[in-house]
Amino acid sequence: MSVENDTRPYSVTMPTRWSDFDQYGHVNNTKYLDYAQDARFRWGLEELGGQQFPMSVVRTMSVDFLRPLRPDTTHVIVDTEIIRLGRTSYTLNQTIRDQRGDIAAEVKTVMVVVDSATQRPSELTAANRKMLAPYVIDELIEVAEGDDNTGENGSTGGSD
Repeated sequence: MSVENDTRPYSVTMPTRWSDFDQYGHVNNTKYLDYAQDARFRWGLEELGGQQFPMSVVRTMSVDFLRPLRPDTTHVIVDTEIIRLGRTSYTLNQTIRDQRGDIAAEVKTVMVVVDSATQRPSELTAANRKMLAPYVIDELIEVAEGDDNTGENGSTGGSD
């Protein structure tokens, strides 16, 4: 399904810290997840209205490390966009770039919307989808009814 709208990634710039670098002179692999998480939190607060969007937890994450971030990297740019909408989940693709714009990593994260009272998966409502729409890429994968990434028996499998 193709979504016709003014899509854009949410983009945030954050400085690298001395503690991000390891003994080999590049950013430690675990810090890429920190960058992605920080960008995801900012996106939720700044763009989704914080408390207006229902609670979402991480189901799965994967990182494709494309090139190292070296000591001359002063900051990173993280672009966040949605590549998949399911019944109870959505998948984010986050691109981490250095200050020159070179892509260092891509992080894919499946987020499951949960009811805060029951801690069970909750369906994305029309209002939720409208809030997410500006960040959905044109080649969106829409999931068929009942086919979602929430795991066996509707468990979310993780937390955020």
